Amino acid sequence: MNFFHKAITAVILLLTTPAMSMMPMRDGSTGYPVPVQDHRLWFSCRGVNYENEYLFRVLNHAYGLMSSFATYPVPTERVIYERRGPYYLFPLLQNKQIYDLGTTSGHYLIFNIDKEIMGGFIMIQHSYNPQTTVCVYPNGLSYLPRNW
Repeated sequence: MNFFHKAITAVILLLTTPAMSMMPMRDGSTGYPVPVQDHRLWFSCRGVNYENEYLFRVLNHAYGLMSSFATYPVPTERVIYERRGPYYLFPLLQNKQIYDLGTTSGHYLIFNIDKEIMGGFIMIQHSYNPQTTVCVYPNGLSYLPRNW
């Protein structure tokens, strides 16, 4: 069952991935900025606020699963950041629990191999055409391109 969920997520992400794994920046640089990793780090995904304590709890849990055969975290190469990869996705739950198995809310935390939070996004399923929306930080920054 774990493999099935991981395979479905990977297929969805691959179907929505642009032809190039590195998206060009407007200013010509090759990486998206990363939020400051401190106690003020939180973001909102379509009105659902994910506070600092929850984000770092999820990050620690997800990082601990890196060498296991768990469904998540799932590697992604969709966006390149200023910090080194590889980058991984792990589900965020609106009830602020830690994802174990089952259905996700479609909200995801993105982090790197160095255990730094890169950002968050929402994947909305519309039959075979998944759409993504970026989670926004309090200062209005998204740390991902809006058309991701």
